[in-house]
Amino acid sequence: ANPTLIASWDRNRILGRLVENGFIKKYGKAYRGRSKLPWTTLPKPEIIQRYNYIIRGYVNYYSPVNDYPFDIKYIYYLLTYSCVHTLAQKRNCSLRAI
Repeated sequence: ANPTLIASWDRNRILGRLVENGFIKKYGKAYRGRSKLPWTTLPKPEIIQRYNYIIRGYVNYYSPVNDYPFDIKYIYYLLTYSCVHTLAQKRNCSLRAI
């Protein structure tokens, strides 16, 4: 008889959307960032700005219902790694060089 509402985010749904949109790829049970090939034609500041928009959108939307900051940091890590892959693809160099 305790009418409390528990709100949380659906991790599998968000990761599935990132896979569908080409930001990450699933390797077994793990996820890794991958390059967003259509964005490699854009200038470097534009690529970084677009990734920042996406990261900021997820953080602002899911922060109020998320009690575990690790989940938000995981999304941040995956999208940052995807950004690095995209910049490396654009410059035709390794991730270490970026």
